[in-house]
Amino acid sequence: MNVIMCRTGATSEQINQALMRFCANCPDPVGAMDLVVSDLTPWGSDEELVDAALALPPRDVRDVPFSKLLPMHPLRNMGPG
Repeated sequence: MNVIMCRTGATSEQINQALMRFCANCPDPVGAMDLVVSDLTPWGSDEELVDAALALPPRDVRDVPFSKLLPMHPLRNMGPG
């Protein structure tokens, strides 16, 4: 993820779209987003972060309360793909 976030000439919109697409393709999109944006877990590598996000148990974004994910958040309307 560091490559996407820091080392490219991507615009902030492109980075946001890549982040949303990555999270949308994880079993738990909201959990994946939490892992990516949280500074609480020091990831040794990008691969460890991806492995952790893909290892999350499945959770449908429709089951996530609005207090955790706003009704109009892009992840609510993005499917895998």
